Amino acid sequence: MRSLLLPPLALVTTLACTGALAAGTDVGSLYELSAAGTPARVKAGSKGTFKLEIRPRGDAHISEEAPLKVELAGKNLKLAKDKLARADAATPSAPRFEVPFTAEAAGAGAVEVKATFFVCTANLCERQQKVLSVPVAVD
Repeated sequence: MRSLLLPPLALVTTLACTGALAAGTDVGSLYELSAAGTPARVKAGSKGTFKLEIRPRGDAHISEEAPLKVELAGKNLKLAKDKLARADAATPSAPRFEVPFTAEAAGAGAVEVKATFFVCTANLCERQQKVLSVPVAVD
């Protein structure tokens, strides 16, 4: 009898999640990807710290069970790390990362970010992939 109940239950769960998305849930409004605290200017040859935080909003949370991956690339900046995972986060529920960098030559610099994570609520859990460029001027 139990095996007969599981497929309808799975169907109801799938329809409920699909209904939440179809009702106009904007998953992007459930979190903010922030680089606040990253210096806008640094001197050539000096060090700085790139800061990145994934802040959930309302009743949303960043899944602690699903994969979380952040890829970084520096333009005119040498980053201490170019790949981050949950283990690198200072806090797992609202992942916050700090990555030291060294400014290279004077000119325009940037940290290019590609973040992949899952944002969840009681009704849905959606994979998100966001790209962000954080400018850092090198004097």
